[in-house]
Amino acid sequence: METFNFEHELLCIQEKLLNFAIALTHNPTYAWDLVQETNVKILENRNKFESHHYPIKIGYTFIKNLFISDRRKIKQLQEKAIILDPQDQYKIEGGEPVQINYDYNYILEVLNLLDNQSRKIIKLLIEGKRYAEISEILNIPEGTVKSQIHRIREQLKQSLAELLETDTKE
Repeated sequence: METFNFEHELLCIQEKLLNFAIALTHNPTYAWDLVQETNVKILENRNKFESHHYPIKIGYTFIKNLFISDRRKIKQLQEKAIILDPQDQYKIEGGEPVQINYDYNYILEVLNLLDNQSRKIIKLLIEGKRYAEISEILNIPEGTVKSQIHRIREQLKQSLAELLETDTKE
């Protein structure tokens, strides 16, 4: 009877999976990320495979589903994005309405004021990760994540207010 070496079979299909992912994404780096995520899912579920032909079939399915899931997340984020018109009036907490010219440089300047840990947390939060997921990724308690997010939000509010004040003074 033929013995089935799962890891060897998985290594043999890597090129096929990568080519399929590149065909979907048109981005080799993103395609490689999809293949790696697929490998993890296949290895986590190896006990469910009945034949050595199954990993390639399920690999294609995993890649396609991960790609579609990522596309949906991007679309949802784009739908949630708020575009601020510089001609409109906005009110900052407890203050008078002010005109705001938000652009990329403002956001970068504010984010650069944060420390590395805070930037990591904000990045994960923007990606749609839950507190528990952020906690697991950064290997810190969930309560710490919650308190740091609160602190970061307050810091960003203060930083934005300072930037707006310096912008209106110039």
